[in-house]
Amino acid sequence: MFDFVLRSIKYIIISILVVFILAIFYYNSNPKVVNSYLKSFKEKSQLDSLAPESQTITDFKDVPNQREINNVWVSDPHNIINNQEVYQIDTLVKGIEKRTSYEIAVVLLNDISGNTPYDFGLELFNYWGIGKKETNNGLLILVIKNQRNLTFVTGSGTELVLPDLMTKQIGDEEMKPYFREGKYAQGLISGISVIGQIFNNQPTDYNSNSKWMNRLWYAIYIYLGLVLLTTILFSIQLIRAVYIKDYYKRYIFYENNNFSFLKYPFPLPFIFLNQLHEKLLDKWKNATRFSKKNGGIMKKVGYRNRFKYLNEGQIKEDEISSIKYDVWTNNDESDILILPYQGVFRHEKCPKCHFNTFGYKLEYNSKNKLIRAYTCAFCDHKKEVDVSSISSSSSSGRGGSGSGSSWGGGSSSGGGSSSSW
Repeated sequence: MFDFVLRSIKYIIISILVVFILAIFYYNSNPKVVNSYLKSFKEKSQLDSLAPESQTITDFKDVPNQREINNVWVSDPHNIINNQEVYQIDTLVKGIEKRTSYEIAVVLLNDISGNTPYDFGLELFNYWGIGKKETNNGLLILVIKNQRNLTFVTGSGTELVLPDLMTKQIGDEEMKPYFREGKYAQGLISGISVIGQIFNNQPTDYNSNSKWMNRLWYAIYIYLGLVLLTTILFSIQLIRAVYIKDYYKRYIFYENNNFSFLKYPFPLPFIFLNQLHEKLLDKWKNATRFSKKNGGIMKKVGYRNRFKYLNEGQIKEDEISSIKYDVWTNNDESDILILPYQGVFRHEKCPKCHFNTFGYKLEYNSKNKLIRAYTCAFCDHKKEVDVSSISSSSSSGRGGSGSGSSWGGGSSSGGGSSSSW
């Protein structure tokens, strides 16, 4: 019981360390993200207390299309940002369109209801027809203040240069830190400026190799750190095993607690550790035993001769390799030591004869039901167990068609991202 609790604690610690390291890796490239998180809880409560009375839009058609009204590409019906900031963002997105032909619509709302932010944005995108009809090069940036949600919706043409993952990264690193401080215009300007560089084929941290190379090195460092942690855990278990005096108990403990499952994700240390592991197990399994009756040296019985010391059920277990037995005796055979080891093929304990000879195979019974057909290799006891079938269902993708508007008539079939800050 103690070993089980100890193993559970170790697995929990490992999981926490991995999550912590990945979090550091993710936010390391932009320190202002971390700093904004440290202040977000206090500032959120302050901002909420200063916010105007909530105004909720239930239908995407109720969002005013300012481009139709006064040729402004920013729709802010709840006055979340001031007029000067609207002008700055409008000038920025129009300049991007002039240089690259990509159309960017910006919408800021207090709240919505009746739909998820992304589905709301997708319907609005297609209703307005953002982007050129021939190239579907539109982008909608939707900010929902009360839900603390930032959504990007991209046309199929835009998605080629601005993939979903990139929109998420730009939002996380360039925009959300400002949003957490209530600086919505600064966040939008920061994110849109980077997007404009990408649309203009200019190198940025998001579309150049430099940032990905840095992240590759971070990943290598993390992997090496986990390799070191794995080696330390392996060493701890080895030290614990050495302190067990009885060779058989030492073997069983180490065989069940050596973290050998980590050799698949971390082959590097286990190329060497596995060799040490096998040598130690072989040494402990064949170490000289002494009789508990008279203290004399015991000899290991040869492979074929050991069967005369086993009962019929044990012989059958050994034959089918569910359990393998070693037999040790002293010179006059007054002391016989039989040691069971886990075999290659696992069998359950038979409910009738109680030997580990109860195996099964999958087959269909007379009623055409899939069953586990158990048969004991020793006493021939049989049992059938129904196998539950697992069904899966598929869901359809999101999409929509555009409608005529003052925008270019573009449409989106579901590109972009949506996340909270």
